This record gives sequence, C-alpha cells and structure tokens, in this order.
Amino acid sequence: SASRHVPVPHYGDIFLGGCRELQKEGNGHTMRPVLTAMLCTVLLAGGAAQAGNGGTQSPFSLGAGARALGMGSADLVYCDPSVAAYWNPAGLALTERYSLEAFHSGLYDSEAGYQYFGFAVPTMDFGNFGAGIFRLGIDGIEKRDASNVYLGTMSDSRLGLYLGYGRDVSEYELGVAITVEQHSPDVYSATSSPGITLSAGRRFDLGGGRLEEIGATVIGRNLVRPSIKVDEESVTYPYSIDAGVSLRVLPAATEEHRIVVSGRLTKVENLAARMAFGVEYNLLDYVDLRAGIADGGPSFGFGLFYKYVGFDYAMAKRDLGTLHMFSITGGFGVPVSEKRRIREENREAEFNHLLGERFAESNRSMVADLVSQGEHAAAAGDLGQAVVLFERALFIAAGAGMNTVRISALAAETQMELEQEKSVRAYAANMHEARKRFDSGDYLGARYFADLALTNRPGSEDASALLERADAAFEESVSRDQEIERGLMLADSLMSYGEVEEALVVARSLKRVAPDDGRVQLALRKAEFTSWQSAAEEAFSRGDSRGAQTALDSAAVRFPDHPWCANLRGRLAAYSDHGQAAVDKPRRASRVRVEDLSPEMLKEVAATYKRGQDLFEQGRLSEAVAEWERVEALAPGYMSVSEYLVDAYKFLGVELYTRNELSEAVDVWKKAARLAPDSTEIANYIKRTEHEIAKLQEMSYDRR
Repeated sequence: SASRHVPVPHYGDIFLGGCRELQKEGNGHTMRPVLTAMLCTVLLAGGAAQAGNGGTQSPFSLGAGARALGMGSADLVYCDPSVAAYWNPAGLALTERYSLEAFHSGLYDSEAGYQYFGFAVPTMDFGNFGAGIFRLGIDGIEKRDASNVYLGTMSDSRLGLYLGYGRDVSEYELGVAITVEQHSPDVYSATSSPGITLSAGRRFDLGGGRLEEIGATVIGRNLVRPSIKVDEESVTYPYSIDAGVSLRVLPAATEEHRIVVSGRLTKVENLAARMAFGVEYNLLDYVDLRAGIADGGPSFGFGLFYKYVGFDYAMAKRDLGTLHMFSITGGFGVPVSEKRRIREENREAEFNHLLGERFAESNRSMVADLVSQGEHAAAAGDLGQAVVLFERALFIAAGAGMNTVRISALAAETQMELEQEKSVRAYAANMHEARKRFDSGDYLGARYFADLALTNRPGSEDASALLERADAAFEESVSRDQEIERGLMLADSLMSYGEVEEALVVARSLKRVAPDDGRVQLALRKAEFTSWQSAAEEAFSRGDSRGAQTALDSAAVRFPDHPWCANLRGRLAAYSDHGQAAVDKPRRASRVRVEDLSPEMLKEVAATYKRGQDLFEQGRLSEAVAEWERVEALAPGYMSVSEYLVDAYKFLGVELYTRNELSEAVDVWKKAARLAPDSTEIANYIKRTEHEIAKLQEMSYDRR
C-alpha cells in the first residue's frame, strides 16, 4: 500500500532483498518465508506505525527521550539538549551544561530493542554540539533450510547517527544536523548517504506575569535527502517540515509551579499534515507530569529529578500496542553562562591590573621628569620654579603611593634656600624704600621700612642706624601733631585714589608713632577695612567663595555693621545656593538602567565598551576615553566603565598638571569627581591645584 502513497520502496523490501541474498548462499538453502515476514514485522513495526506513512520514513521516526514521547513528541522548542540533535538541532543553541541521555524501549511484545544514547557539549564562543546514536535490532533469529534443517542464528540491526550543531545568532536559535544510517542484516551491511536537517527558532519573553515565555521553531528535515541500498533495493527518504510552538505558564504567583503547553505540525512529502499536542507540569524542579496525543494515540509520562540527574518514564498507545520507554538524563559541569561571567570578570580584573600598571608607570615617569626639571632649575638659580616642580612631583608621588623621602628632602632644602633668598631680597627692598622715604622727608615711612628691614635681618647695623636717623629727624621736624595730621591726610588721599596698600603703610607708621591716638586708630581701621573689602570683591569675582568669605570676616571685624558686609553676605549665600543646585542637578537626572536597554542598544554598548578597552591597550588613551564616555552616556553603570573613566580622568589630569595646564587639569578632575564624588584623592587634586592657580593669580596681580 505504501507505493500508492509515496513512490519509494518499503523498508521491508530492503530487508527482503537482503534475505534473497541469504537464499543464494549455503548450498541453495533458504529461509522460511514465515520467519522473514515475522522478522520484518518485529523490526519495522515501530517505525512504520509511528510514522503512519507505510514505513517511508526512517525506522527511528519514533523519536528519542521519554520526556518528548510522554508529551506526544509535541515539544520541539524545549527538547532536552542530549536529544536535540534528533528533534531540533537549533535547541542546542541554549545548552548550558554538558548533557547526556540514555533511552530504551522494547518494541511491543517482541525481543527487538530500540535504544538511543545522546550527549550535548556547549562551548563559550563557538556554539554548541550534540550527537545521538540510535540502535534498532534483534538477535538470535534461527536460520533453516527448505528441509527445516537448523543452520544457526542471525541478527538484524539498524544504527542511526545524528550529529548536530546549534548557535544563537542575534537572538535567533539556528541549528543543523547531519544524519547517517546503517542497515546490517546478517553478514551484509549498507550505509546511507548523509542527510541534512536545518532548523531555526526564537523565544520571546512576555514581560513577566503568568505568561512567562513563548517559543517557536521550524525544522526542515532531509533537505539533502539520504538514501540507502541493500542488495538491489534502494530507499530515498522523503522531505518533511516540522513547526512547533511552546508556551511556558506560571499557574501560581511563585515559580514553584510551571506548565509547558506545546503543539506540533508535521508535513511529510506527499502525505497529509499531522498534528501533535502535549502538556507538562513541573513542581519545584523535582517532579514532572506529562501527557500528549499524536497520531490518534495518547501518551503519558513522568520525570523525577535531583540536582542534575533525572529519570523519565513514558507510555505511548500506538496501533500495534502500548510502548513503555525509559530515559536516564544527566548534566554536569559549570554552566556556560557562568563560565562567560567568570571569564568576563577575569578579563576585567586583568584589564584593571593593566590600567593600574600603565598609570603607575606613567606616574613614575612624570615624577622622575619633574624631579629632573626641579634639579636643573635649582642649579640655574631659579629656586622658585624648582620648589614648584618639587612640590608637584611630591604631590603626584604621594597620590600614587610612591616613596617620597628623597623628593621631600629636595623640596624642603630648596624651600629653605628660597626663603633665605627671599629674606635677602626683602631686606634690600625695605632698606631701599626706607632710604628713599628718608630722602623725601617721609620720616614715618622711613622708620616703618627700616623696622621691616630689621625684621628681615635682626641686628643689621645699617637698618638700626637708619631707624635712629629717622627718629632724630622726625623729632627735629615739625611738631608731632602736625606730622600726624599730615599722615592722616596722606592716608585718606591714597585711599581715595585706590592706593590701599600705600595707605596701609602710612596708617601703620602713624600707629607706631601715636598708638593711642583715636584718629590714627580710625584711619588704620578704615585702611584695613578697605584692603579686606578689595580682597573679598576680587575673590568673589573669580569664584573663590571661601576666599571671599575669609576676607569678609576680616573686614567685618573692623566695621561689623557696614552695609557692604551685609550685601556681600547676601551675594555669597545666593552663589552657594546656585552652586549647590548645579551640583545636585546631575544627581537628580534620570539614569537609564542597563536592563532597560533594547538588545540592539545593549550590543552597541558592549561593542563600544570593548573598543575602549582595545584602544587603551594600544596606548590610545584619548580615543579610549571618548569610547567610554559614550558608554557612560548610553548606559550609566555598565560593567566597569565608570571606574575606567575615573582612572583615565585622573591620569589625564595629572598629565596636564605636569605640563602646567592647571585649569585644564582641574576641569578633567572635576569630571572624575562627578563619577566618584566620595574620592578624597580627586578632591585633594582639585583643591591643591585651585590653590596653586590662586597663588599664581595673586603673584601676577602683585607684579602689576
């Protein structure tokens, strides 16, 4: 009847061809036709009955695995990895552990055995591999001649080899399998040509709730058609297509219970389409209960699991009777996802070590360069520049945890020499000013600067002599009151023209001459107030709120109720509120969570992150920082990108600092501070450099 449906020979014809060859041997002895028919029935009934197509499909079309058969062979999406090479090679794509399965079934009441052994091997980067071996056969068949003389025994067996490969590509599961079969009746043997099966599938997360996930797959079997020939008879297997859908459901609020509902549609070449349905209930990952229906026959089964070892049983009703099937499954090894995570962590650790080594090496190089420059500056007599260079080297070395004993000694020694040099210069300048004032008749000014010269060099005979001469000349000058009046007028005039420091000099000179005079005390307070007022306004204008507050406090000591003091306090308070708001604003800004990114965006982020690492390893720091900044903008908190950026900003800031680009260094460190607000090291970098900038600005102002 098969030839009326499909134009290919029956498997029984293949076997009979082998039997005809047996008839030719042994002096014309023949087998009994009854035994031949019985043997064909026993060997082939399982495959033919399962297929429902007259035996045109492989005798292994019954399938493998008690779980799959207990569900009516309907679940192609969630098939076990160790049987995926047969059912759905794309299912290998999500294999996590090394898996194996041994399956056995007796074919109805015969002695024929139907066995399968399969395994799956996952890899971290090259997809996953699987293999399965079928055996269908019977031993101990009697051979007799036409006279019923016993000629011994024979066996008939079939072997099927399935080699599968699966890989996840852009969230699609793709797979391919190669099949080869062998038929060995008695002493004869034949091997089929290879067949090719392709499959593709995808799973969709339904966003939580009771409907957990849905998966779909399509499988094209025998797209390259295998054929087998025994004696003069040949069979070519037909094409077939399977489509499967499975839905995972959580019937309760917890994940202790789970149900899988599956459906399958099969279309074999030149035959009508057939459907199968199955359902599986899982309790606590320990017990499975299954049921299904296929080809009009029901099936039932259960599974028991402990850790990664399981036992499955299935019972399937078919036309020729009931089949009982058993499987033992096992999984071992660390899951591939865990291996990838560990590998990524190790890579991150190695990269962080490389990052630290690069920065440490760069710091050592910069410190050595700064020390060398400082030594050359000191040898050239530029002690001020030498001190700056040594202090920068000391600052970087301390931040990098380097030994600072030698640098500290060089900085202290050079600082001492600089102080001595400053003292000499100050003495000469004060003596020059004292003589100039004495010559102009400003005896109070001459006395003041001569006194300063004595402070620079105690015991100086020249300064003492000039001080005595100024005192004598002052006594010989106009009356004391007239000199005080003249000094007060001079101080007031100087302040009106903005010469605050000169006014302070005059007021302090008057204070030395007439410390108890109320007019002198008031003039000194006014001069000091004006001096602190000027310093506060200048600090406020350059954004130094702390310096402005310090100067304001000093001015308020002189005139606490002055309207200017209240006005500046208000401006400082407003500035503080505005600055705090500016600082807080980024913290309140919404941040995109990594888990909320689309798969496409997550891949782009991962690729950008990896490019940054590769660029850094190539020494292209600026380009690496640009890539990491893009990652931080797209997915804040992704992997270690924040830590990488903090280290990179810190390093770039130090590099700019050593090149005397102080403002640029502060800007870069402030980027790091926004990512690591609790880092005292970065805060110290910013504080010190801003202080250095302020000192340089003051020196520049003094020179003007």
